[in-house]
Amino acid sequence: LFLSIMLIGSLILSIVAVVMSIYTGERAYVFTTAPIGVATILAITLIYHFIGLRLKRTSYRLYALILIVGFLATMARVYTLILAFAPFILKLFKKFKAPSLFLAMFAFSMLFTFVLIEFMDVLRPRSIEADNIRGIGRLFDVEIWKFALYGRAESYLSALGSFLDHPLVGIGLFKGEHTITEHNFHIEWLIYGGLIGYTIYIVLFLSHVITVNRHLRKYKDNDPILLAGLVALMAILLNSVTNGFMHGLMPLSAFIVMGISEARIGLRERGSI
Repeated sequence: LFLSIMLIGSLILSIVAVVMSIYTGERAYVFTTAPIGVATILAITLIYHFIGLRLKRTSYRLYALILIVGFLATMARVYTLILAFAPFILKLFKKFKAPSLFLAMFAFSMLFTFVLIEFMDVLRPRSIEADNIRGIGRLFDVEIWKFALYGRAESYLSALGSFLDHPLVGIGLFKGEHTITEHNFHIEWLIYGGLIGYTIYIVLFLSHVITVNRHLRKYKDNDPILLAGLVALMAILLNSVTNGFMHGLMPLSAFIVMGISEARIGLRERGSI
């Protein structure tokens, strides 16, 4: 029932996103929701649509097309790349590699974060017009990609100072009057929770992934809803490497995905489905 409601809501969201993008000529804000929030919801819905529900009737294919167009209207660069590689990620999850893959993702994304900081001068861009950043150019213009990565590296370097001031427990969830996100979940968790909070977050996600993977191994049926949940969670976290996690719809979406999977495991264990 929840997934059905999500499909209907995402259809409305997608239609409005397309209309707003055409009207403004820029990436879509929908009902005051930022484009990355809209992209998160639509990306998750697409994953559940193609992996979890496997809906094949002609009407559902039209629905999927509308979702895809709505998603593209958000011009979400990282999510677009992630969805392109989703079949490969799914293949690994079917081989019960989820814990190893998530652990590798955490390790390599942390390494990427510090490499980006170390070599940020290589990415120093020329001047960019603001209108190009919000338009279609953000998808294809190399200078805009460099601009985005350079700006993020600058903010990472600055934010690490707050972590070093409070390395054990962080500064709490107060982000400051003008800060929306640090654009990197490693940096955010280290700043807000210190080493203790960061460890708790990593353990939380890995324990969920291990639980789902153990259940898939036990039944050996590659349950599509559970596989879709793993792919969706990986997509959210990968996007959060350069867009942040502790803001907008990212944490809400991640915990909803985890809740769906945990509920499904509980129902299957009781023989209700």
